[in-house]
Amino acid sequence: MNNSKKKNLNGFTLVELIVVVCIFGMIMVAILNFIKPANDIHNDTQATMDANLISSGLIEYVDDELRYATNVLILEGYRGVPVVTDKGIVKSSKLPATAYTNCLVIDNVNLRGYGLSDYSGDDTDRVDKRMGATGCIYKITKLDEEGLNFNNAIVAKGVDFYDKFKFDMSASSNLTNVGEMGAKSKRNTMFFDVVTYSAVYNNGTYEFTKKRFERDTVNNADATIRKESGAAISFTNMIDAGRADWKLLDLKFSTEMDENIFDDYVERATAPIGCTPQQARYYEDGEENRYTYIFYQKKKSANKCTLKFIYSDSSPISPGADVAEPVEIVKGSKFKLFPSTPSAPAGYNAPYWVGPDGNKVDTSAGVEINDDMTFVLVFTEKTPDANQVQITWLDESGSVYRKTNESKSAPGSFHAAIEPGNPYDGAMYDCEWQEQGTGAKCSTVNIDGPKTFIAVKIPKIKVTFSTNGTDVDSEMYVSKGTKLTEDSLPAAMPEKIPAGKMFVKWVIDGKESQKIGDYAITAATKFKCEFKDKPPIPAGSSVVKIHVKTILSWNNNATVTCSNQAADFSVSGDATVARHKENHYGNLLVNQLGINKNFEFTFYTPDVTIQLQWAGSRKFENNGSVYEVWYKDGAFYDTDPG
Repeated sequence: MNNSKKKNLNGFTLVELIVVVCIFGMIMVAILNFIKPANDIHNDTQATMDANLISSGLIEYVDDELRYATNVLILEGYRGVPVVTDKGIVKSSKLPATAYTNCLVIDNVNLRGYGLSDYSGDDTDRVDKRMGATGCIYKITKLDEEGLNFNNAIVAKGVDFYDKFKFDMSASSNLTNVGEMGAKSKRNTMFFDVVTYSAVYNNGTYEFTKKRFERDTVNNADATIRKESGAAISFTNMIDAGRADWKLLDLKFSTEMDENIFDDYVERATAPIGCTPQQARYYEDGEENRYTYIFYQKKKSANKCTLKFIYSDSSPISPGADVAEPVEIVKGSKFKLFPSTPSAPAGYNAPYWVGPDGNKVDTSAGVEINDDMTFVLVFTEKTPDANQVQITWLDESGSVYRKTNESKSAPGSFHAAIEPGNPYDGAMYDCEWQEQGTGAKCSTVNIDGPKTFIAVKIPKIKVTFSTNGTDVDSEMYVSKGTKLTEDSLPAAMPEKIPAGKMFVKWVIDGKESQKIGDYAITAATKFKCEFKDKPPIPAGSSVVKIHVKTILSWNNNATVTCSNQAADFSVSGDATVARHKENHYGNLLVNQLGINKNFEFTFYTPDVTIQLQWAGSRKFENNGSVYEVWYKDGAFYDTDPG
């Protein structure tokens, strides 16, 4: 009898399974090799479509912003940042004093959003930043209020609009023929060109080598535009309005140009205090640091025009400042009521007004107004008479700051020139006028003939204040040798005063025993607070804490009335030496109020009424508690009004 088991012959052998897997693998590789080219084509097509959409959107944005602008100035390839006054005027000795309201900045250099004040500094927080994508347009507003300030900048259409593409953009202008043959006319036109690239991943980095979009403007031989090739923005509104004083200015700052073109045509700015490290980069010098600026005016009202009146930059009176408040008039009307002008200083002729076109204004005939305009008051120097000599005042760069005429000193006598003021930022620098060549101070030089003086810039000294001895709460800059007074020091920050302590006075860090009024500031100095233990609230009393935010301009007194009976209170805090003066108003604290000062009134009567500046008045009941209030613009608040 055969007892052997019957074998199962229905399964697969290992060799058979391996063969089947290999066959399936070969099929999948073949399918993927077929799909990948199709997928690449799809991705390329999608990227090209996206690039076309985004690039066309940028062109439309610039077109919308500028087509109906009223004046345009283009600085092509400018190195750094130009100086723009808070009147919106580009600082230049060669350009007319036209006030611009807006500016577009074309940045092909830095990562997108680099110039914004809220740029994180983290290059990995967004896909396009991780790829190193550059190229964007900034729009900067408030030029006619704050000058060119990157803190007023936004990225045109938003940072995310640009997606993961790199952009190379440029702007230029031309006078172009428009219309059909036989009926052509010249029209001011701005060309805005865009080239767009997408990233290719190569050896661990992204390279922008694949061109996805290109719109370069091309002029035909007859000055018409090959429209299918470029983006042309014609300023149609000016031709339709027949504006004679409208202008398009285009300055090209190429690498071949002389270095002095920056100072001769448009002055370069230095990085302002308080800007971010990223913003500061825009102010750096270097051929790689070039940007294109497009300044323009935007009408704020279709029917009205704003007129501004300022002193010229070379004016002996308040250079660059307002002569009078701006006025609004109806568009198309004639303006004659120019502000009254000050008398000419010694050595100057009577001033006259200059319009945006750079020509002298005939104020008796008036000016037809069709746009926002800035008029500049100009003083010209008198020719010295026989008894006068001309004094030339230079800034540290050697440029003429001012020229004046001085009476020539008589033989055997001494006469010093009258210094013309400080040509630098007075908040940060002092100025000492020295005779060129000798270095003698102006006050020691006898005016016995023509003289030239140069302004030596002297940095002011930084003084900081720290309530807790660590953090800097505030700072100021003072002239060397200044002796500060207690009244000139800021208030301590209440939230940084330790619990259970109260402010006593400011002391000089490292020289705590030095009396502030006797200490001359000669180097960077830090002030910190001295505290003392806060006493407990006496039995039968209440406390009123008052934080003064602002005060009215006409006085700085406080009155305290205690239940129509004899005053029974004490005051501490910033009014450490309160002077009480009895009168029919109650008790008067004379000259005690000040911005950001803090008071604590402890009173023992049933109630107290505190009135500040004869304006804000508040009654407090004596219930053993601590009241905390804020005073601003003549009123009391229970919470900080900011």
